[in-house]
Amino acid sequence: MGKALPVELRVRVMAALADGMTRPEAARLFRVGVGTIAGWRRLERARGHLRPKTATGRTRAWRIEAERDRIFALLEADPDLPTHALCAALREQGLVFSRSAMNRFLKRHGVERRIGRPPGRSGGAPGAAETARPAANSRRIDSTSSDTFR
Repeated sequence: MGKALPVELRVRVMAALADGMTRPEAARLFRVGVGTIAGWRRLERARGHLRPKTATGRTRAWRIEAERDRIFALLEADPDLPTHALCAALREQGLVFSRSAMNRFLKRHGVERRIGRPPGRSGGAPGAAETARPAANSRRIDSTSSDTFR
């Protein structure tokens, strides 16, 4: 969703309408939708001003906040429990939270965590460590062949 249009623009559009301009004309002139202007008129009538509503932030944080006691009980039992293991333990109890949501929750509550990879993850492609790969300098150029680079 985009940002709210400036109040100054809203006031100018409403002033143009008050001076007798039609909604379609004002929409073309100020490059806004006719429906937007209609919404602003309803807003002005209902609230007495044209200021947009304030942003509410993350709306789904309440789900994880509702399980605060359960999360802290797991952390109290094992303070070094990695985030992915904490999420897995909650998943076994029927609660599904992403690691990023869990990290935001813990940060919000002042719990500092070391972010690391789950066990078994080396950072490369699966099996990449076992694949033998020749070193970059292992190729030799035969100076006697005719295809040498000049």
